[in-house]
Amino acid sequence: MRRTSTKSSPVFLPTEILLIIISYSELPDWKHFRLVNKACKSFATSLCFEIVTFDTSQASVHRLDSIASSNHLVRNVQTLILQRPKPMREFYRRDDFEDALDLVDDPKDSSSSYNGGDDQDHTHEDIMSYDEWLQYSKSQKKRIHNGYKKDYDDVYGRINLLLPTLSPHRRGFSYRELLQSMIGSFQMKDDGFSTKLGDTLSKFTEVTTFKHKPAFLSEDRWVTRWGRLRFETVNILDDSYREDCREDDDMDALHLLCALKALRLAKSSLKKLNTIVFHAEGPVFWDALRLRGLWEGHGEVRESRSFSQNAMEPKADGKLIPQDLAQHRKHAKQVSIMENVLRDLTYLDCTVCADAINGDLLKAAGRFFQYLQCCQKLKRVRLTFGKRTCGTFYNPNSEHFPSSMDGPNKLLTLLTNCKPWSNLEELNLEIATTEPILLRFLESFSPTLHYLTLSTVTLALSQGTWDTALPNIATSLTNLRELDLESLSDFSSDGKQRYLFDREAEEWNGKIVHYIDYKDSMISQLLQSKKLPELDPKLFLKEYT
Repeated sequence: MRRTSTKSSPVFLPTEILLIIISYSELPDWKHFRLVNKACKSFATSLCFEIVTFDTSQASVHRLDSIASSNHLVRNVQTLILQRPKPMREFYRRDDFEDALDLVDDPKDSSSSYNGGDDQDHTHEDIMSYDEWLQYSKSQKKRIHNGYKKDYDDVYGRINLLLPTLSPHRRGFSYRELLQSMIGSFQMKDDGFSTKLGDTLSKFTEVTTFKHKPAFLSEDRWVTRWGRLRFETVNILDDSYREDCREDDDMDALHLLCALKALRLAKSSLKKLNTIVFHAEGPVFWDALRLRGLWEGHGEVRESRSFSQNAMEPKADGKLIPQDLAQHRKHAKQVSIMENVLRDLTYLDCTVCADAINGDLLKAAGRFFQYLQCCQKLKRVRLTFGKRTCGTFYNPNSEHFPSSMDGPNKLLTLLTNCKPWSNLEELNLEIATTEPILLRFLESFSPTLHYLTLSTVTLALSQGTWDTALPNIATSLTNLRELDLESLSDFSSDGKQRYLFDREAEEWNGKIVHYIDYKDSMISQLLQSKKLPELDPKLFLKEYT
């Protein structure tokens, strides 16, 4: 074991031990540690550059290329993360701008949402008060709003240089008007950008993992501070807020698309890449028609679906997009390229969120299956499919609840019948389905499956219960070594929802250690006896204490 030199380092510990110690710190600490001396710089660098985050702006790709051009740095990079900076919300009208403000002592009293902090430090520090805002004249407020719009335009231009034709539909503006207003603001075409990014990524030969972190995963997806003003983080009752979120989801999908195309171009050099993590919200790019609509800014496609409430109707998906066979072939080729990126993976972590009510989830199931079918070398899979509402993927009180199961059931059935993952050893599943379909799906992996996690899995009303499903799983998965269960739910005959293994339940408040012991005990009994033990947290706590 090597020891750090007493001449070059003030720390008299083996380098391996020092690495373990400082690995418990975070990036800002590692950066300072690199400056201590040459020895510290050498082994702290490996931690600083083990994970590299980038976005699809020219400035970010330039920084990425600088790292790739340094053998000393690039050899340490194992994980690449695609994450756009938090965007500013667009407020065309001053009334919308003012309605979104969340100032100190605002009568709306929405400031409580910031008690836990947001993306900025010192959230309450130097925030304008509501009374101070009221004292501004109308012309002063207009100047402030114009200043915000200018900053928005500057940021929008820097971040989205690769998207010369993206122009989502907005109320009051025609597609052509918006498109023409943006022509000339962007300099980089997609093909050129993907080629440039692909050339850069090909230099990261030690990379094993690519991750996509879209904005909607953040607690605050938007920039919430501008100057001395603060904005509401969420306002789902506001139509413009919901529209902004949908359009931002499209932007994330486009950035993911560009990155996947670049990975395909660099694939021959990325021989160690075996893991991809991605999240997709909304219709995104599951087929050539939707992909074209996404690229060409046909936001009317999404709007037409919202009116028809049925994504399966051909007119809703196609009538507003001019048909062009050459363009269709181009986008079909892009879909094929993205499928090719997944072929050699051994671990895939994928989340697909879409509305079940209007058919989006069902539409995505068949196309998404084509992607999953390509991944025949997978050994580990984490699959989340559906849009979670109030902690569950399924609401039996909704008039649409029978059709909301169509998408998940179709996806699991296709995977069961096709059996594309013959080497699967580990599965983590989050979905809403029926007991028969779930059991058939899991049994299809019985020969190889060793580790199973069921998290936030819901069995539909009158379609089975965990009382019978869990013993069947323990019996049929003969090679199972470990089972983890979290936030399972089903329904009684009267429609009342029941939750099992719910760490957020009131009885476990402040007793997380007891909860872990309870869960481990119940799962151990289940696997040994092949019978479901009595799941009574209160009785367990009484005996435990």
